[in-house]
Amino acid sequence: MPAYDTSSEETKQSSTCDVLQFYIDKVNAPSAGANSKEYYLAQANATREMRLYKGDISAKDARYQQLYKQLQSLYASMRSEYKQTWKMKDDNVIIKEREAYLAEQKRQAEQKETERKQQAEQAARRASTTQPTRQTSITSNSGNVEKFYNGSNQHIGHINGSLDVFNKNNQKIGRIGSDGRIFSKTNSMIGKFSNGSYYNKNNQFIGKIGEDGSVRNKNNQLIGKISNGRVANASNQTIGYTKADRRWAAAFYFFNYFIW
Repeated sequence: MPAYDTSSEETKQSSTCDVLQFYIDKVNAPSAGANSKEYYLAQANATREMRLYKGDISAKDARYQQLYKQLQSLYASMRSEYKQTWKMKDDNVIIKEREAYLAEQKRQAEQKETERKQQAEQAARRASTTQPTRQTSITSNSGNVEKFYNGSNQHIGHINGSLDVFNKNNQKIGRIGSDGRIFSKTNSMIGKFSNGSYYNKNNQFIGKIGEDGSVRNKNNQLIGKISNGRVANASNQTIGYTKADRRWAAAFYFFNYFIW
């Protein structure tokens, strides 16, 4: 019997037809008895139904259509001779069964994805309720030293309780004043934070951060988000991690106030 090849769509079609032809030839062999014909015809039809249901063959293929007609003829002959109950399942019935199966698979996959998203959202909400309350005071960072990390979890800087900003080598590269003004390492004013908005040294608006941690540029385009200690870009790719106040994290990661 020919081997069944699964290496490509074309070879699956061809090898399936080879197997069907093999069984049909066995049924038509002059030496084939009643039991032999019954066995090989049943094998041929089982192969046809299984491969068609799996999508390994196309019912529109010209060679398959010829073999299908031969099988129909053999089944009709079988019924008229000694197997009145023998019937072939029509191609269209099998194709509809396959379509129904695929539709159910798709529905289940979509349901699982919906459940996964819902679980992720619930986990995020639970996590957000355990996060420290956002600070309303500009003059402190809760007295803590909070580190900044890149997307590879490497330390790249930190901010202390006095809102002095340092690079990974503990060199001071700037600070944030009590009124929200942002200063460089040479103590020159390079920007300002006020009421959720960021400004450059010329007091021109350059971006903002929302209550949900979303960061937008001056054109209101989303450029990132800081949520639950994770810093992401506009494509939701992780670019950093920090427990620092999101206002200062945004100044650090997105608005280029500090030179590393």
